Amino acid sequence: MFVLGIDPGLTRCGYGAVVREGSVLRAVSAGVLTTSPTTALPERLAELQACLRALMAELGPGAVAVERVFFQVNARTAMSVGQASGLALAEAAARGCAVAQYTANEVKQAVAGYGAASKDQVQRMVQAQLGLATPPAPRRRRCPGPGPLPPRHGPPAGPGRPGRGPIVIGSLRGSLREAGLDGAVVVEVGGVGYRVLVPPVTVPALGEIGADVLLHTHLAVREDALTLYGFARREERTCFEALIGAHGVGPALALAVLSVHTPDALRRAVADDDVGSLCLVPGVGRKTAARLLIELKDRLGLAVAASAGPTGTSTPRRSTTAGRHPPGPRCARPW
Repeated sequence: MFVLGIDPGLTRCGYGAVVREGSVLRAVSAGVLTTSPTTALPERLAELQACLRALMAELGPGAVAVERVFFQVNARTAMSVGQASGLALAEAAARGCAVAQYTANEVKQAVAGYGAASKDQVQRMVQAQLGLATPPAPRRRRCPGPGPLPPRHGPPAGPGRPGRGPIVIGSLRGSLREAGLDGAVVVEVGGVGYRVLVPPVTVPALGEIGADVLLHTHLAVREDALTLYGFARREERTCFEALIGAHGVGPALALAVLSVHTPDALRRAVADDDVGSLCLVPGVGRKTAARLLIELKDRLGLAVAASAGPTGTSTPRRSTTAGRHPPGPRCARPW
């Protein structure tokens, strides 16, 4: 799959092209198309349209992703971005490309695992995923020709490795080397030990030290750290990613939720608007729980009918540590 991403703008229209080969992402090109603010609007639109048409003809993408304008305080800026976005969408559709739109927060969530990630965090994650020696810094140009990205690090391309880059860590299968009650475990894969944070209730289920384990992982990028979070089931990772995408929910609280509720129980609680069930999570009050229920309905897609079974009061998962959560509803102070 060859995807061209476009950050629309009339004065500066950014683009980046990535090809996916199996599970490997490889950078192809990146740049910024510019028009002069002193030129009349119709001429600028015509110039940008010609540049986008030439760019797509040269790269030949199979799909085009255009940033959707979600919120813009400056009405004039929003108008120009909307005009540039319309040109990109029209040119992509005219070429028969698959077209998708995403907000900036959705892009940050997908790339960095955090919807409010800074530009620096996103750049670092792009650098890591695409195997670039330096953060991407596309060159500004008036012409539509694609500019090369920084050189890749690691072994040069060769037989059996045609421009391959590092594979994004989506799962780990290896030997359990360390396990702490706080949820920090170390999994050794190919002689390399990966420190992974898992829900504390998952630790006993991993077995004894030396056991073979499989964890579905999520890589979170922060300014000072790259952190792996692991889950025994793919559904738990899906719920974790939905939780950290909600306003004010960090990884620690998301792990706490999954230590109390199984994915099915969480979905049932969301479907039934069960505030009391979310209040069982330490640090979650009724107001916070009510807000989470609203946000999680969309993020979990409400695929409850197919996966949750009979409706009713959701049952939290039983803790393996006696007395960890006292019986009955408990609403802690808001976090």
